[in-house]
Amino acid sequence: MFVDFKTLPENARVWVYQADRHLSEAEQARVLDFLSPAVESWVTHGMPMRGSVQVLFNRLVLIAADIDFQHPSGCSIDSSTRWLQELGAAMNISFFDRSIGYFEDGEWKFFSVFDARKQVSGGIIRPDTRVINPRVETVGDLENALVLPASASFLSRYFSTVESR
Repeated sequence: MFVDFKTLPENARVWVYQADRHLSEAEQARVLDFLSPAVESWVTHGMPMRGSVQVLFNRLVLIAADIDFQHPSGCSIDSSTRWLQELGAAMNISFFDRSIGYFEDGEWKFFSVFDARKQVSGGIIRPDTRVINPRVETVGDLENALVLPASASFLSRYFSTVESR
């Protein structure tokens, strides 16, 4: 059953999918129009699940499941992944992008994960640069761990390399 994202408990499980480009308002509406009914009928081992979907930063699609209501199974998680594959194919978008998002000049920008060291050594990414952490696991994590200073993310290992030069 679909519920408002704000009503989910802090321990609700979250999966973060990242589009490979900025989503227009119309595309965000299409994402929600497609995923809301899918979440409404989401089941695990034949039992209904309670969940929601949200779009953030014009690029992230969050799907959440209330684990107090029903724990998702591997098959139910796989079905949510298939939703994003199907929607992506219909919209010509990949929702499985692994680029790194960072906040600069009032907007979110992205670069390839393969360019991380270069972005740090070039001074584009500094220890205090806010970056997206797509590895959050719960609704409670969204407020405190979805956006982190780069020094608190996996990028921290590159700062010691730059400083030791």
